[in-house]
Amino acid sequence: MGNSYAPPVISTCLDDSGEFILLATSHGRTAIAGERILRAEPWPSIRWRTDTQEEAEQEATKLRAYLDECASGKRKDVVTIARARGWWED
Repeated sequence: MGNSYAPPVISTCLDDSGEFILLATSHGRTAIAGERILRAEPWPSIRWRTDTQEEAEQEATKLRAYLDECASGKRKDVVTIARARGWWED
């Protein structure tokens, strides 16, 4: 079974406050992008709101590259929280 993760399409727009924001479009829905979109560590340092379109496009490019690495398998989700072993694992 292959990797079924398909990264969202990342775009930018000017919001009502006059800042440029990153948007994520997936499965026919568009939402404001934020930290919840990050998958495998190490996470990139992304500014989700910027003052100029050029800065927003630079941040979008970094986010696209990161998400493409996640989709290609170059970055893998790793469980970092220790968990208790179940009785069946003893």
